[in-house]
Amino acid sequence: MVKALAASEAALAAGDVEGAARALLLAWREVPHADLADALDRFPSRPAEPPSGTSTEQLNAWVQRFARAGPLDVPPLLDALEVMLKALKPRFTRPCLDALAVAVADPRVGARLAKLAPIGERALSGPFNAALWRHASMRELEKLKALVAATGNGKFKQIRFTVEKRASGLVLEPEVRVRVRELGAAAVNMAAPAASSQSGASLLERVWAAPDDPMAREVFRDWLLERGDPWGELMALQEHRVRTGGEETPRERALLRKVRPQILGSLAGAKGKVLSELQFERGFVVGATVMRKGVTRVAALLSRPELSTLERVRFVQDAALTPNLHVLREVHGVHGETLGALVKKAPELKVEVLSMVGGPGFLEGLEVWPTLAELSLTASDRLSELFRSVRALEVLQRLTAFGARGVYARLAFDRWSWEALDGLPAGIQRVTVETMWGLDVRFVFERASDGWSVHVSSLPVRNAGVPLDVGAVKAAATVLREAKAATFDAAFPAELRTALGG
Repeated sequence: MVKALAASEAALAAGDVEGAARALLLAWREVPHADLADALDRFPSRPAEPPSGTSTEQLNAWVQRFARAGPLDVPPLLDALEVMLKALKPRFTRPCLDALAVAVADPRVGARLAKLAPIGERALSGPFNAALWRHASMRELEKLKALVAATGNGKFKQIRFTVEKRASGLVLEPEVRVRVRELGAAAVNMAAPAASSQSGASLLERVWAAPDDPMAREVFRDWLLERGDPWGELMALQEHRVRTGGEETPRERALLRKVRPQILGSLAGAKGKVLSELQFERGFVVGATVMRKGVTRVAALLSRPELSTLERVRFVQDAALTPNLHVLREVHGVHGETLGALVKKAPELKVEVLSMVGGPGFLEGLEVWPTLAELSLTASDRLSELFRSVRALEVLQRLTAFGARGVYARLAFDRWSWEALDGLPAGIQRVTVETMWGLDVRFVFERASDGWSVHVSSLPVRNAGVPLDVGAVKAAATVLREAKAATFDAAFPAELRTALGG
């Protein structure tokens, strides 16, 4: 904490108000003492336009501004949020509170939310309380005690206990308290600077705006390296690995652990129930699993600039796509009944791989994604019947790969027809079939001029209590015998391999 405080004093002495506020905020996160929070309150704020436009426009503008906000931008954003909480319907402010709930802690946010608690708690108890829990500090203890007494809300009681635990044992030496107060007094007389066009933030904005532009990445990487920022070194190491096909090094792993919060920015505090399975390449997030429920909330999450570099996304509950996802190539877990609306929201995306939950009846509208090359869906029919039902669809005429997942093992190869498989459009060179319920296996069919070869691998067992389906095994074994060639993954269970004729 003392090191961060010294950095804040030095920055302010050099006229870097933004840097001083950022360092002071870091000091508070290390030691969340009220004196540090009070000093931060005395820093100037960068003026901002009040919320305007439709409810949706206000929501989107606020979320975007918050994602890009520096420490001097926070107070005006809290002013805008207060206006919106009082004027808009709850569904238009939930994404704003979601953003606060995953952001790094800031005592100014905690103080404002505690002030607004009577409004927010009534209409938005879950998202509001999650944000309050993230940011509340010892300054809000009396307010929280009053809220518990007035509402009987158990969540407020939990937040109060958490804050009391955070505040336990917090002590600043007298000389440190004097320095903190002098820092706050000096900050009062400073003016908030305008954003510089050559700042690191502006260079990062260019990467987010055009994630497929290598020049924007190079300029940002070099700017970081010139300043000794470890994020720049991580970018350089990961870019080198992509070029050479090398293995991840211990140095790269250590750097990623260090700069991960920096890469995620306002999403650094996101828990696994919001975002999970994050993948990082070339210094940015390229893959994620979205756990959040609610299309509006998912859209607000994906519109965050830190996720503009996503190349792969999987949805566990609701799905949404946003125009900022310029380099998104793979989309998984979309429910068929929402696919049409999803495509209409982002027709300009260049999606190449799509896996959906639902059958072929939901494939209308995919023509607007001319880049689509691989498609998989869930199937409840016999495979031969599925192949016959989809082969005339326009979207299949430009695919190179097609797949069926969640196929019941008993039905998969029943009444199998090679003619039905051959009848798929000639451009489809690979067909992947994943069976379940008695035979959890992946079959990958590869087309050749003289027939189809099949590669077999095992899948995690989805229904542990279901015995092996002998009839399904026999039907699959017949298909494998008739194929041009059949190979098995090295890790495939030996006993089942023998039963399948391998």
